[in-house]
Amino acid sequence: RVRGLEILIRAASIAKPKLPSLLVCLVGHHRREEELQELLELVKELDLLSTVRHIGKVPHEEALNWMASADVCALVLTANIKNFQFTFSVKLFEYLALNRAVVAPDIPGVRLVLRHEENGLLYEPGNPESLAEVLLRLHEEPELKKRLEQTARASIAMYDWNPINIRLFREIEKRL
Repeated sequence: RVRGLEILIRAASIAKPKLPSLLVCLVGHHRREEELQELLELVKELDLLSTVRHIGKVPHEEALNWMASADVCALVLTANIKNFQFTFSVKLFEYLALNRAVVAPDIPGVRLVLRHEENGLLYEPGNPESLAEVLLRLHEEPELKKRLEQTARASIAMYDWNPINIRLFREIEKRL
């Protein structure tokens, strides 16, 4: 609920008629079993049993393999997350490092990393219609998807810890 998976499932329901081959894979664990059951009930209610696969918790390397095999990686966050306005997930960096086309909510923290139509597509937070629209756009505009994939990895070079640590230590040494 906090992560916004309901938004992704509802977006899949909206996009499915125009994209019959759509497959949404939910990879990762759920802290609350009752919330997972609610999501799975929503999948059933929206007739998405053949569209949404719950993979569950897997080792990190396997999760990276799932990400790498995806056509599009979706970051979903809601206003229920602490620091909503400044939050972004490590997944965002993983998606970009794997040269994936990325869709994410248009919030300040995400905008520090993603620039709309340059290295990702932003959608209105909490809005399944907006998320469905950007997913469909990537399907309908393969050249845009390819361009986003090509710019993905380069766009996160500034977040590489090795150069950051070197700059930090240099600044500390200057001040000692």
